Amino acid sequence: MAEAEVPEPEPEADIDDDIESDGDDEDEDSTASEGGPDPEEARARFEQIREQNALVEAAFAKHGRGSPELKAEQARLAVLFSPIKLVPKHFERLVGQVRISVEQVRAQEKAVMQLCVKKAKVPRKTFIKSFPGNESSKTWLDEFQAAQSKYADRLEPLRADIARAQRKIAFEEDMVQLSVADLKEVNRKLSIGEAKARRAKKRNG
Repeated sequence: MAEAEVPEPEPEADIDDDIESDGDDEDEDSTASEGGPDPEEARARFEQIREQNALVEAAFAKHGRGSPELKAEQARLAVLFSPIKLVPKHFERLVGQVRISVEQVRAQEKAVMQLCVKKAKVPRKTFIKSFPGNESSKTWLDEFQAAQSKYADRLEPLRADIARAQRKIAFEEDMVQLSVADLKEVNRKLSIGEAKARRAKKRNG
């Protein structure tokens, strides 16, 4: 079975390079009184973001993706980011990474479904009822075989290919520190936001 290519993760850029404060573009000598960001306030906020990001990473390492603890730390990080405006080119890069991850996940989901439905002859509805929420679960196949014993013998020869696809899904989850469900929700909201922006531009243009 042909495997979908998994892109190498881009090196993380320094947080100071990826964000800028709200306000008009100013040169390095700009001050708060001239409409630019206050340097001390900006430094303090960046430090808060760095510290909170460390807590996010610690929660991910200890509790795993999708855990309430991780989501709570991510929510706190989002609050710190809320006054910050991403530089357009970096925003596009981040959006692009989300889209790439979603595409990779969908490719591997499709691969698993084809293995189960086409090769093992599992009814599509039966597969769809079981797989969502278990995309990267290491125990899903064993549990599915136990629950659907009449397909177990046909699924067993496909175990290595199914596990390989699930590992690729887990890789994408680790890349963005989001579960598949959360990743797709982020992508959905991005698509809605882009559609609204296009409509607004069309009305104003």
